[in-house]
Amino acid sequence: MKATSVCHRFVASVTLLGALITADAAVAQVVLADYPLTNDLLDATGLNGPVTLGGTTPPAQPTPSNGVCHNGVYLFSGGQDIRTANIGALTDTDFQLEIEFRLTALGNGNRPILVGGNGWRWIGFYTDSAGTLGCLYNNSNYTWSTTTVVADQWYAAAIRFEGGNLELYLDGALIHQAAIGTLSTNNDFDFTTNNFSNGAAFDGCIRKIVISNDATLGLGSIAAATNHGDGCDGLQLDATTLPTVGNLAFELQVSNGSTAAPLAFVA
Repeated sequence: MKATSVCHRFVASVTLLGALITADAAVAQVVLADYPLTNDLLDATGLNGPVTLGGTTPPAQPTPSNGVCHNGVYLFSGGQDIRTANIGALTDTDFQLEIEFRLTALGNGNRPILVGGNGWRWIGFYTDSAGTLGCLYNNSNYTWSTTTVVADQWYAAAIRFEGGNLELYLDGALIHQAAIGTLSTNNDFDFTTNNFSNGAAFDGCIRKIVISNDATLGLGSIAAATNHGDGCDGLQLDATTLPTVGNLAFELQVSNGSTAAPLAFVA
């Protein structure tokens, strides 16, 4: 009877965890802007104005294979600019920013791919001189992954931000996480290929800019390591660190017989 009781409580715990994962993943994401940049400069949602192309010699109109290409020269140094409309419905505490990009060259120092806010520069995709992909935030702060990109290859990148936590994805894989706190945006919600605080500019081509509310950060898991009990019928529960579901940390407690503890949630 003791083994039956342990199995019953363990199964009940797993069922509850599955329900939490389903609920977290099912939250609806709202696409606020979608700029394919493969045939025209229009927002496919119809909610915002088109991308604008700036400079003495603006970038060429988009092509299906290359999107829109920036020459790598700062707008006010005789260069160019590629800029979305101001996405007024964006929520700066919970959003997702996606882009496909191809670098023409890496260049020297830190260079933008796409920066949120021409006046406040509150978020952005960035590379350093080695091609390391990272994020700019709050004007002059950086957080870097350990993943590098190279010139002349298309990549799909995404920033997810929720409640002060940032995740950076490349080609669908999570490559970096950081707690960066509150973003200072001043509702400056256009996205541009220049950094207007230091004169750095993107050198390459971009397409498929998608901006959404509700980032829904990645779901956590239990890491397998030290065995914590015999389980039942060969089933073992292993863990090394406190796992999370989205931003919710939890602790799973299982013991034998009538002393079995329920799931304990930790904020």
